[in-house]
Amino acid sequence: MSKNATTILKAGEADAAKTLEAIVDAELAGADAKKMGKIAGDGKTVSCALLWLGRALCFVIKLMDVLMKEKGKKLSDCVLAGYEVSLKPHHGMIIKGTFNVAVKAAPNRDDFIKKLGDSEEEVFKALGEVWPQLSACVEGVQGYLSSKDAAAFKP
Repeated sequence: MSKNATTILKAGEADAAKTLEAIVDAELAGADAKKMGKIAGDGKTVSCALLWLGRALCFVIKLMDVLMKEKGKKLSDCVLAGYEVSLKPHHGMIIKGTFNVAVKAAPNRDDFIKKLGDSEEEVFKALGEVWPQLSACVEGVQGYLSSKDAAAFKP
């Protein structure tokens, strides 16, 4: 996520007068679906960075949504639930396997919550205050990229 955010930040700093949409539109100008696929897969483009940052944030949103709504669920189950609907469809067999092994190293739910705040109630209250804006932002990014009408930009 950090690398993608840095790519986007550097592009914005290079031309502060342009919006993020204008930068992506310029990268995709005149591209057919095949070329858009190459741009979306090129780890150096703003389009690719925005695509993967949006997917990663969607993963976090889905994970935390399950964590907040299903208080009895283990953190690893919440992680897997978020992964299933966000990143998994875009990963190959090796990455999927690696992810499934890595999730076994997830801390338990209570330890995770303690890293976020003093109590589950406090953490969820704070998240609840920013949740609508974060969700709307991610939905906006994904909707914008989906409007490019290329399979490579599916959320």
